[in-house]
Amino acid sequence: MAADHATVDQLAMRARAARVAAGEVEGAGIIVGEQVVGVGDEVVTTLNNRRLVSTTGAWVRNGDRWQVLAGRPDNSLLLASLDGRGKVTVPGDYVQESVALAYAVTVHKSQGLTTDDAVLVVGAATTAEHLYVGLTRGRDHNLACVVCEPLDDGHRYMAAPGAQDVLAAALCRTGSELSATETFRASLEVADDFDSLRAALLEADRQVEALAGPDRSVEIQRLRAQAERRAPAVEATAAAERSVSRLKADRQAAHDELVRARQAEQAASQKRGWLRGPDRPARVLAAQAIDQAAHRLRRVDEHLEQAEAELAAARHDRDELDGATQALTVAEAAQQARRSWIEANPDVVAHLSELARRARDSARLRAVAGQLGRSGPGWHPGMARRHVPSSEVGHEQRSDPGLDF
Repeated sequence: MAADHATVDQLAMRARAARVAAGEVEGAGIIVGEQVVGVGDEVVTTLNNRRLVSTTGAWVRNGDRWQVLAGRPDNSLLLASLDGRGKVTVPGDYVQESVALAYAVTVHKSQGLTTDDAVLVVGAATTAEHLYVGLTRGRDHNLACVVCEPLDDGHRYMAAPGAQDVLAAALCRTGSELSATETFRASLEVADDFDSLRAALLEADRQVEALAGPDRSVEIQRLRAQAERRAPAVEATAAAERSVSRLKADRQAAHDELVRARQAEQAASQKRGWLRGPDRPARVLAAQAIDQAAHRLRRVDEHLEQAEAELAAARHDRDELDGATQALTVAEAAQQARRSWIEANPDVVAHLSELARRARDSARLRAVAGQLGRSGPGWHPGMARRHVPSSEVGHEQRSDPGLDF
């Protein structure tokens, strides 16, 4: 991690060069901004796109990490999720605008991510907020690589500062960005205008989604419905396999019967009657036996072909439901992480709920104002408040954007 994009790009390219030298990724690839992306590289998507859906039904999100499986002549990429979210092909225009190497990220982009080992490059652009976020991403190990370069302003040369000096300077610098809680509190201070409140609520939801992850309850409901069909699908596949096995045995028996009938016909053609001529009745019976055996074999082949098609469809359904079951496990884990974040930040939840309440109140006031003729003479907001039925306050269903707590 680093504070600025230029340093992140350099770190990512150096990491890629090391992987190319080790033979882990291809050296050639497509140019994406200032970077080169090829097969084997780990990349991150930086823009939500619900139209790009993976093989598990998950859509491409900002911050998702992937491995490049293949590149296409149109600069599109086939990606496999590093979080078990399936595979997806992203078009060339999305690649150019919203894909980057994932070996290094900005501190801002790392918010909400957790890894085993985290490395933060600390330099002149690093702030106290960067230090806090960057040095709390690793579960097992957090390392600060401090840039201690000598200073030369063109007039005099100064010795390089020590690592502690650089860290102390970073701790004294405060970034211009507000924390999530401070942003929410500032949002509550806006005037009770519905459009302003709704915009603030949307922005608050976006920030919570970035920190806690999106609400996946609808996706989980869909995946659970699919997962519940897995057991019947497994049983249907087993039944189809038994049917195919039985029909294959029937086909072998029908084939053997046809062989025996042909052998009998050959023997009958060599048999002589009482006048030493061909035994025609025996040949007729043998021909009838051949027709019956061939007809049975054709019928068994038709049933076997149909059973094999049903088996292929059953296996396909079972495999899809297996994928849905795996995706359900991932989604439930992400949803639990979201709940944990919400439980750990009750002040944020309280502020956001208050903001939503004020937005609802403002919407009701505007609706009543429209009924009373807001543009008429003598109208003022107090008139609308007096006409809001008390039975509606706090009991209407929330229709504005916001967190589902």
